[in-house]
Amino acid sequence: MFTHLIPPGGILIAKQDMLLCETLKESLQARRLHVRGCITDGREALRLIQHQHPSIAILGAEMPGMNGIDIVRHIEDHHMPIKCIIYAKSRRPDYLAEALKLNVKGYLFVNSGFAELFYCVQEVLDDRSYITPLAHQVVDELIAKLPPKPTDTTDLSRLTTREREILCLIAQCFTNNQIADRICRSVATVNNHRHNIMKKLNLQGHHQLLPYALSVYQALS
Repeated sequence: MFTHLIPPGGILIAKQDMLLCETLKESLQARRLHVRGCITDGREALRLIQHQHPSIAILGAEMPGMNGIDIVRHIEDHHMPIKCIIYAKSRRPDYLAEALKLNVKGYLFVNSGFAELFYCVQEVLDDRSYITPLAHQVVDELIAKLPPKPTDTTDLSRLTTREREILCLIAQCFTNNQIADRICRSVATVNNHRHNIMKKLNLQGHHQLLPYALSVYQALS
């Protein structure tokens, strides 16, 4: 049983697997949460989000029509007050890195199980964020596949104290919003710092930033 107020806008579920959608819907309803519907197509999910304005959207990372990351990006670009949870089947690190950059309130994997998802929903309803501990494992797996070479931390000397602090928070899988709260600055300021960090470290895209941050975390902390 959830211990907080039921969200007035309800919950929308968008997953490619309809059976999983329906099972999740029944499980949430059994916990007295209002589910607005189950959608298997990304574009249809976005259309319903725009018309129904649910409080929470549980989104698959991969869906036909439009993936969950692009839906979150659209929601953020249009300043829609909807809390998004990515419930991913794939363990692709580029999805994880992009989601952390965006305004996701939760990120976890289907193989985490329903219990962790329900915990995530409760955290989000209580206006907190939740990133699965398996996120670190995904990035570790990515690092293990890279060509072996010693981590050169001399590049860190190019970073300011604030940039090193933000890189350390990125390594701990904090979202942009969480980082902004931690350092008492705007999300736009955090984005500027991320851009400057990547430029100084010659990193090509956000998917490289998280693995790098983890690889130098000991030197940062």
